[in-house]
Amino acid sequence: MLIINVSILVLISTTCATVLPYLNKDENKSDTFNEIPCLSFGGICIPTVECPEGQRSLGGLCPLQQRMNIECCYSLPLSENRCHRRGGLCMDRDATCPEKLLFKEARDCEVNEKCCILVH
Repeated sequence: MLIINVSILVLISTTCATVLPYLNKDENKSDTFNEIPCLSFGGICIPTVECPEGQRSLGGLCPLQQRMNIECCYSLPLSENRCHRRGGLCMDRDATCPEKLLFKEARDCEVNEKCCILVH
């Protein structure tokens, strides 16, 4: 039964992904795009090397990009260092934010701000 479901998802992605816009196109990132099979499992299509250990899904959920080493991942890319993309908010340095929710690697906050993760 699993084989049938995956085959259906691949068929759907092949017919639908060609009409989907590039969903995660960014001036600083590659031209990867999310595909329906991956999105339906709660992931995003990113380069395999950017997916943290243990966060990669079943192979083949980004079928149109698989030959370019793009796979479905259940996490943000390792190189993503923007506060808002990590679910955070740039706050004044004096604002209260628990230490475990600080994202110190954020590169989009001002010098007098810190990144506090709001969605965890």
